[in-house]
Formats: sequence, structure tokens, C-alpha cells
Amino acid sequence: MIFVGGILHLAVMLLPLVCLGVLGNSLQDAATLVFLAGASALYAGDAVTMRWKPSESRTPLNTRARRWAAATGGLLLLLFWACLIERCLSEPLGSWLQTLGGALLLSGVTLRALAVRTLGYNFRTEIENVEGVLVREGVYRFVRHPSETGLLAASLGVALLLQSMLGLVIWCGALLPVTLARLSLEESALAQRFGAEYKRYAKEVAGLLPVSRGL
Repeated sequence: MIFVGGILHLAVMLLPLVCLGVLGNSLQDAATLVFLAGASALYAGDAVTMRWKPSESRTPLNTRARRWAAATGGLLLLLFWACLIERCLSEPLGSWLQTLGGALLLSGVTLRALAVRTLGYNFRTEIENVEGVLVREGVYRFVRHPSETGLLAASLGVALLLQSMLGLVIWCGALLPVTLARLSLEESALAQRFGAEYKRYAKEVAGLLPVSRGL
């Protein structure tokens, strides 16, 4: 099932290149191949490490959380498509930013996989009636939302790797604000669920970057 899902995921990624008739040429571009490998690893990391637990919760708060998550997924796909299209329509230029982008992509994929694996069943889009204890082990010792940090790092890395100005605009103007809005909702729910314990955790551990506080 994971293999079939991976093939479908890759097909969706390549859809704009197929529609433009430039798939063959794009697959000869090293940066594009690195992106496709990273995007496939991002999917595989979620699919292999995440142990899905079906939820029947339909509370207004969980519905909002799922909508924010869906918006994040849609924006991520839009960013990927924009980067691929801009890459195939422009003249690729060698740049140290590509190296930085590749490093961010790899780091982001790895961080998200570690975060998802650490939470296991507790990794979900629902944020109300959270079960279990507050997790502070693994990557959660350094940031409170490592999966989102990983996703943001990977997507920013894609824009730099493929040298896409439009991708950077989507990241700064849409993906980042939506992610922060979703995390603000999650923060409120976690504070309500774990009370003083989570408030202490929030004071001791940064939200997205180890050098920051809050979100």
C-alpha cells in the first residue's frame, strides 16, 4: 500500500511537467531529481513512521484543525508545482543557494520523520481530547513543533534548490502564515489539555526554532 501510495504521490508531483510536455528534459536536471527524491522521502517518512489511528471526533475545534491541515497540504503542493514549473521555464544557474536548499530539504525531511516517529499514534490533525502524556523526549526536547519545523525547512529548501522566486513568495506569503495560524490553535488546545505542565514546557522549549521563544 505504501509503495502504491508513493507511486501516486510521485505522479501528482510530476503532473505539471507532463502537462507542459517537459518531463523528459526535467528528469535530466540534477536539482529536479534531488527535489523528487526529497519529496518522495517526505511522503515515505510519514507513511512508514506514522501509525494512523482513526478518529471519529467531529468537534468544531477538530474540524478547524483538519481544515488548517488541508490548507497546509494544498499550499505545499502548490509550492512544489510552482517551483517545478519555474525551474523548467527558466535557465538554471549554479548557486550556493542550491546547496543550501538541498541541505534544508534533507534536514527537514529527517526532522519531520523523527517527530512523527516519536509521537506515533499521538501524531494527528485532531487537537481536542488529546490522549496520552506530554511528550518531551527526542526532538521534542529542542522544539515543541519539530514536524512543522521540518516541513517548513523542507519546503523552503525546495524553493532555494529549484531557484524559484514564486516558490519563495508562496512560502513567505501563504505557507508560513497558515502554519503559524494552525500552530496557534494547537498551542491553545495543548495548554488547555496539559495545563501548567504545558505552560512550563512552552517557557523552557522553543516553538519552531531552538533560538526562539513562543512560536
